[in-house]
Amino acid sequence: MIDNRNGRVGLVGHYQHQNYGDDLLAVLFHRALSRLDVKETIVFDCDEAIQQAIKMPDVYTWKSHYKSCDCVVFGGGGILGELVPGRFSWSIFLDYFKKARNLRSAGIPYAMVAVGAGPVRTRIGRLLIRYIVGGAEFVIARDQSSFAFLQEFMREDRLILGTDYAFSLCAEDI
Repeated sequence: MIDNRNGRVGLVGHYQHQNYGDDLLAVLFHRALSRLDVKETIVFDCDEAIQQAIKMPDVYTWKSHYKSCDCVVFGGGGILGELVPGRFSWSIFLDYFKKARNLRSAGIPYAMVAVGAGPVRTRIGRLLIRYIVGGAEFVIARDQSSFAFLQEFMREDRLILGTDYAFSLCAEDI
């Protein structure tokens, strides 16, 4: 996904919504991505606590910085699904849809890692998921039920069954 090893990787997720696990994922994904042979890894729109934990000197807003990335990783946080049947979280769906649309329009590749998904019964929700995951270079589903759900929306060779990254934490990660 990254041809230029001196490039910039962006990390985006559903962070800073007062969910310790999701914020921890931002820090852990940043740490893992920073081990790659790339120039810089940035986390978009993070709060001060995340910024301090990853020692990022500047705040990077999506709107003004996504075009400077060579690729972007959607790194966990939130679920693309209806937590209550017939109702889904518009904020996550629309946020991810807008970001996927921005990236696709700019020709910037993206991947989705540790994605939780499903169920979704509404037509609009299913269309949004198809658009979001359909443009990804690859998607790593965080569990078997998310993997099974996402099979309907994307090519088989781009969908990988992984694990929920939060379950692989060591004591020193927390």
